[in-house]
Amino acid sequence: TFTNEKNLRGEFIKASEQFVNIRDSYNKIKIMQDNPSAAGDLSIIFSYMKILDPPSTVREGEQATAANAAGIPERVRNIYNKVMTGEKLTPDQRKDFIGQANNLYKTALKSHENDKKVYTKLANDYKVNSGRVVIDMIGGEEGKAVDEKQRLINKYGLE
Repeated sequence: TFTNEKNLRGEFIKASEQFVNIRDSYNKIKIMQDNPSAAGDLSIIFSYMKILDPPSTVREGEQATAANAAGIPERVRNIYNKVMTGEKLTPDQRKDFIGQANNLYKTALKSHENDKKVYTKLANDYKVNSGRVVIDMIGGEEGKAVDEKQRLINKYGLE
C-alpha cells in the first residue's frame, strides 16, 4: 500500500509541476496588483511571462530577448524591456496583465482539477488512501475550499 501511494503521489506531484509554477507566479501578481510601482510592474510582467512559459529562462533583472524568452509574445517582451528602463505600466496595461493572468490561472486550475480527479480515481482503484496521493497544491483559502469539496466527494461518493 505504501509503495503504491508513494508512486502515485510522485506521479501526481510531477503532473502538478506546471500548475505549481503558474500558481506561484499568479500569487506574486496578486500581491503586486495593489502596489503600483516600477518594481511592482516589473514583478507583474515577469510573473506573467512565467505563467505564459513556466520553463523559460528569463530572470528578473534581465532584458527579455528572443534568445531567452522564445515562448513569450513580442509585445510582452517589449513592455517588459521598457519597464526595465524605468517606465511604468499604464493603469490599463496593469489591469490587462492582471486580468489575463487571472484567466490563465483559471485555465491551469481546471487542468489541475482534472489531474486531481484522475489520481483520486487511480488511488481508489488501487484501494489506497487518495488523501495521501492527491495532496494540496493550491493552498490558501481557495485550496481549503477545494480540499473540503474533495473530502465530501471522497466521504459520500459525490461527483
